[in-house]
Amino acid sequence: MKKKYGVDMEELLAWMNANPNLSGWAQTAGALFALLIAIAVPWMQHAAQNRRTKLMELEHNIYLSQATMLLLRDAQNLNERARQLADLPKHEIHDPVMVTDLLERLRTLDAKDNSVPRQTSQYIARAAVLRVNHYLDSGQARSRELSPEVLKLLQDDYSYMENEHKKIEFLSEEFQYEQAKLQVAWLKRPVVWYAFKTKAGQLWLDEMSAKETQKLKERQGIQPPGDSLK
Repeated sequence: MKKKYGVDMEELLAWMNANPNLSGWAQTAGALFALLIAIAVPWMQHAAQNRRTKLMELEHNIYLSQATMLLLRDAQNLNERARQLADLPKHEIHDPVMVTDLLERLRTLDAKDNSVPRQTSQYIARAAVLRVNHYLDSGQARSRELSPEVLKLLQDDYSYMENEHKKIEFLSEEFQYEQAKLQVAWLKRPVVWYAFKTKAGQLWLDEMSAKETQKLKERQGIQPPGDSLK
């Protein structure tokens, strides 16, 4: 028989016949390969399920963090409004609807959230809202300026909420970083690190986001404010 690809088939068959243990090695290799497949498939399925579960947890944490930050900002606005307009009559600065809304949002978040850092921020916001509400309800804001003691308490509340906002914002960025890493392939993860962990990367990410927002507005037919006047 002629050689094909440089191998004499008759010599190959003769060598295989002369080595009866070869079939055993082939069976062993096949068994090992099947075992690897049996281990790899469930492991890959388990890893994929863990990834989906982790993404759901991160999305939940991002939602609660952003809701907490928004609540802190609204509580700060209420605090600042009470301090700036304290010399006006009570009915002009008292907003029971806003207070009720803030307290209801706090109750909703408290029922959904088990994160100690966020619960601490929510507790500080609740205390600040109740303090302003008590101050307004007590009539102390009726046609008089804040006393130095009350003013200091409200200013301290505002500072505490500002610090809590920064803390939750940092946590939210960490959650978004982990989410972005899980949503891309391994080879692209250095790009995610560059975008989230370096100043140049953050500027680049902001520019990309601005460009995407502009494209979305153009597709929706939204004109920039100055263009409509031309």
